[in-house]
Amino acid sequence: MQFSSLSAVAHVLALLPLGEAADECQPATWVAKRDLANFPSPTAGERPYVTPLVTRDIGEALPGEVVCRSWGETDEEVNYYTCTELADFHWIDIETFFKLNPEINDDCSNIQPNTEYCTDGWIEPLRNKDGRCGPHFGNASCAYSDFPCCNSETWTCGITLEDCADGTCYEGLCPGHTVYTTDGKCGLAHGMQQCAGKWGDCCNMDGECGTGPDFCGLGKCQLGNCTTSALPPQGTSIPVFTFTPGTPNAPTTTAATATGTTSTAGISTSSAASPACTGGTRAEGVSDNLIGLCSYSCDFNHCPAGVCVCTGPASEPAAIPELTDRHGCPDDNVAGGPDNAYYVDLCEFTCSHGYCPPGACKYC
Repeated sequence: MQFSSLSAVAHVLALLPLGEAADECQPATWVAKRDLANFPSPTAGERPYVTPLVTRDIGEALPGEVVCRSWGETDEEVNYYTCTELADFHWIDIETFFKLNPEINDDCSNIQPNTEYCTDGWIEPLRNKDGRCGPHFGNASCAYSDFPCCNSETWTCGITLEDCADGTCYEGLCPGHTVYTTDGKCGLAHGMQQCAGKWGDCCNMDGECGTGPDFCGLGKCQLGNCTTSALPPQGTSIPVFTFTPGTPNAPTTTAATATGTTSTAGISTSSAASPACTGGTRAEGVSDNLIGLCSYSCDFNHCPAGVCVCTGPASEPAAIPELTDRHGCPDDNVAGGPDNAYYVDLCEFTCSHGYCPPGACKYC
């Protein structure tokens, strides 16, 4: 009986400290989780990022600013060749690369490592909010828009085949007025503009577009789908000029006939019964893409036989434009083709004198 009482008392005493401890315990606290937002990102966000003049938001681009659509990144080590390497890797020419990244020096001396640079985009043109375009509206452009062709009849931006047709499309998603006339004027006196579409396919000696014998006939056509004759009538004596590569203005003359065969060490040029040539076109069987090159070259007494035919014989050559200190090569879409040798010669001559038509030639 005494043992049971002691056990009961012990049991009560054992419970008392627990009750006191419960009254004295402080509220439990937990260590807060780390605020990850205050820690630097594990990505390469701390690398230099240099595109001060490039805008990524097309909607905010102002005229003259670069609108970039894709970027390429430099490696950890860069040098003077990095610009060319980056341009080649992204299939753009070096001139385009520098236009898209105007902060880079022309010698590539300030290009930065681990940095993104623009590799695809455009220079934002002046736009008209009402969709108008062309010289009557401050030369506002339609390029790179949902209606990319400037119709020279309505001077509005459009997207139909008619809007974008050669001879109608002034600028935008088309070769434009720098290649095809939009007012019917053409040829040497009008920037070597070609005739197309509603204007016809021939440019006469007066610099007017049209069709038929008065525009396309032999001796009347300077550019376009001209009627040509590879040789003058049989028995006619013609001088043959031999041009040594690199000296196109210093011909030496030998006699030949229409039925004879002339072999020269350089580039031979024929002219119908005259000592000089001031007009020409491509020879029969040669690609139409060479018409403009032959026309320009023959205008200045450089009329390679086999590819060009002189249609403008003269007593003396015309004054040739000054050299530009630039060289020309066949454009990528014709390089290595069956007419490559023709393009090599003609592009070097025309581009070095300021005429380097895209689609046929490029500066190199």
